[in-house]
Parts: sequence; C-alpha cells; structure tokens
Amino acid sequence: LNWILSSIDGKREVLKPLTYHEKNENIIFLKNDFPYYFEDNVLHYILWKLDIITEHEIQHYILNIQSYFPTKTVLQCTYFVNPPNLKSIPDIHHVHIIIQIELL
Repeated sequence: LNWILSSIDGKREVLKPLTYHEKNENIIFLKNDFPYYFEDNVLHYILWKLDIITEHEIQHYILNIQSYFPTKTVLQCTYFVNPPNLKSIPDIHHVHIIIQIELL
C-alpha cells in the first residue's frame, strides 16, 4: 500500500499520516474511486488496512478528519463497514468514511 491521497480537486498528493499512524504503514486513507451518490458537499473516502481496523483507529481518523482538509470546513463525519457479502474487496479490511463539507 502506498501513502497516496486523491485530493478533492483531483490532484494526487502524498498523504502525511497522523502521528498515531506514523509507524503503521499498512493503513491508508483514500478518496473512493467508486463513490456512492451523495450531494455535492459530501465526500466518500475509504480507510484501508491489511489487518483488522480497530475502533480506536477509526475514531482517530474521524476525530482528526479536519486536518486532512485544511482548506475546507468539515461539518460532520460518519463511517460504516459493509457486511462481508457486500464488500467489493473482501480480502482487505476497509471502512467507508463519509464527510460533509461546507460549500463556499
């Protein structure tokens, strides 16, 4: 897994992991290439990990989500995990993170 983030404006950027994850290189946070349909101010990202993603890891990203979007105002954020029969890539653990931002 590479530390790459697809930014909101479509440019590719190197993701700087949060302090908590600096030594955990098998977890990444990426814009979903096949997002679910939402309103224009809702972003769909995925947290991927080779091992099971713990609730603590998920909460760490949720609580620090604003730091990934310094030029946007995050209004709210939630997450979910698809049941096993609906996972597009069942062999890699992943969590859908839905982020609502303020439109200017």
